[in-house]
Amino acid sequence: MISLASQAIEHARSSGADEVEAYCVTDRSVSINTKLEHIEYALESFARGIGIRAIVSGAVGFSSTNREDSIEEASLLAVRSARASQPDPDWNSLPHQGSYPAVHGVFDPKLAEIELSECVELAADLIRGVTSAGAVPTSGGLAVSTGTGYIVNTNGIEHTEEGTSIAASIECIVKDGSGISTAYEFDISRNLDIDTYEIGKRAGELAKQSLHGGKIETARTAVLFCPLAIADILEYTFIPSLSADNVQKGRSMLS
Repeated sequence: MISLASQAIEHARSSGADEVEAYCVTDRSVSINTKLEHIEYALESFARGIGIRAIVSGAVGFSSTNREDSIEEASLLAVRSARASQPDPDWNSLPHQGSYPAVHGVFDPKLAEIELSECVELAADLIRGVTSAGAVPTSGGLAVSTGTGYIVNTNGIEHTEEGTSIAASIECIVKDGSGISTAYEFDISRNLDIDTYEIGKRAGELAKQSLHGGKIETARTAVLFCPLAIADILEYTFIPSLSADNVQKGRSMLS
């Protein structure tokens, strides 16, 4: 991976880039989908690739490839992309060497070594949890990722990091006479410490608790949001405003 990144930087510099950053990644992913009370599919995949960011006169260009024999072409495309882009007036430089804090707790060897069959069992526990609460599962999924990333740039940055993650979610429905209610629950972690049975159970219990909701008149009043509700509101309203790119391009309420 180190040699691939070095090749990309050399090609981009020789093509006229002022600064270059190369990011290599290898990844193993497990994806499982559930439908009703069954496992719909289970998929394991492996990926490897490199991304190249080239800077020319303050303009940023990017290109990527998953083929080793295309690194030179991808490097040239990154430089061409930068030349075709408008310079960023706020651009300073790529990061330089310095004292950066170490990030701990992002890699779990148990999660990195988990078998596909174990992931299928975790997904099945999502379904079992929902049905234990008297609800009917509609759809859900489990995703596990293990990756190694290597980043290097022309300002002396050279760093490797391993990371793991697991995410599980499920949606369900409850019917009671003329009443019908839906709910979902999820959990995400860097470690193999989530309880998929409890995730399903919480989703089922929330669906049951949400049955026969009442109506109120239109009014200006205080509203109490549960964590899931406020997370959705923040995700699509406020959080995008924190993106530096959105701020600089006038797409943020903070611009």
